[in-house]
Amino acid sequence: MAKVFFMCKYAILKKRENEVHPVRIRIVGAGALGLLFASKIAATAAIVDLITHTQEQSDLLTAKGILAVSSQEEIVYSVDAFSMHTITGAAELLEPVDWLFLMVKQKDITAALLQQLLLLVTPTTRIVCFQNGIGHMELLKQHFSNDRLYAAITTEGALKLSAASFRHSGHGTTWIGRLENMSSDSVEWDEAEIILQTMLIEAGFNVFLSKKIISNIWNKLLINAVINPLTAILQIKNGALLESLYIKDLMSVLFEEGCLVARAANITIADNLWEQLIHVCEKTAENQSSMLKDILEGRTTEIDWINGALIQYANQYKLALPTHQAFYKMIKHLESR
Repeated sequence: MAKVFFMCKYAILKKRENEVHPVRIRIVGAGALGLLFASKIAATAAIVDLITHTQEQSDLLTAKGILAVSSQEEIVYSVDAFSMHTITGAAELLEPVDWLFLMVKQKDITAALLQQLLLLVTPTTRIVCFQNGIGHMELLKQHFSNDRLYAAITTEGALKLSAASFRHSGHGTTWIGRLENMSSDSVEWDEAEIILQTMLIEAGFNVFLSKKIISNIWNKLLINAVINPLTAILQIKNGALLESLYIKDLMSVLFEEGCLVARAANITIADNLWEQLIHVCEKTAENQSSMLKDILEGRTTEIDWINGALIQYANQYKLALPTHQAFYKMIKHLESR
């Protein structure tokens, strides 16, 4: 297997020679998706750095780069990495950035993290949140103005192999949109948003700007609220959900209960969302869901921000979600063992 060392500095210098300001991206969270996005962005003319949870991981990434593994080759991408501990005491080490990609899990979006994020941005930095569930945006709104906040959903698949390596397990689509109301067709995207989309496309991602990002988030939530708890409890890969009529019946019940809540919240549900759910299972047949990985590795899952969030909304609308309630309690039991 060939190994390629990819240094992005030449591309950046070439861009600067033409007096084009390179996009500056900061990624908070060096999990599988964080490593994937950082490596692909590093191969463009953009400037990217990575904020890790531990000093050990940041030292490793700075010294050896990110290793992207595929069946054909291994590519090493050079990136600058800093630990959250380091920047808490020396934020002046960091250059200002245009965009911050928040790629940690919902359970890690704490009051302490939000205070640390204030050190990582300037008043003009825009923040893109890549979380699966719902509810975390309300916390972010307490610290950042609505016009700086964006949400993103992605179907990109990545498997973290080590602190500094990953495998891109499936190409997907990414949607990014402003949290502020963009319901009017007359509202246009600004230059910075178009530049970000263009850069990400150049990096190899399939990216769309969405004026209906809240509906996009809910539609993905409805899919995750079926796949994640079922695979975690049954301890099977995504594709195995489609191998039993009994499991498909459970999928259908979870899906319909979730749609009931979404309709009550005035969310637009895609006409073919059930078909999308089946397609996700087929496309990621050999993948373990994030919730299954968390259970197998003894970590807290995101159940509170997925099925738990649906249950909270259902309570507001006085709706019953007996199947989601049962699966929520089973996952919480598995977490507690």
